[in-house]
Amino acid sequence: MRRLQTEDRPPHPDEQAALARWAAWGAIPEVFDADNASWASTRRQLRELLDDTEWAAASRTVINAHYTARCSGRCHQPQSREMPNCELFRPMLP
Repeated sequence: MRRLQTEDRPPHPDEQAALARWAAWGAIPEVFDADNASWASTRRQLRELLDDTEWAAASRTVINAHYTARCSGRCHQPQSREMPNCELFRPMLP
């Protein structure tokens, strides 16, 4: 991802295949558990790769890995008494 971001380009087919295999952080929540010594080396490597904002965003996905990305759709606030503070996300269609 860093290379794609730096080069400002879409992934090549082989890169697309690698990215498609990624299952998200919810598959390995242990990497964010500071008390889990068996993941310390991996956690240290990952921490070196991610800045503070990226680390925080990645660790948040562990508890909500089944949701879509936070800003992947149009947000609106329903005008409902049943759900006064609920935000809903609609996928953006082409």
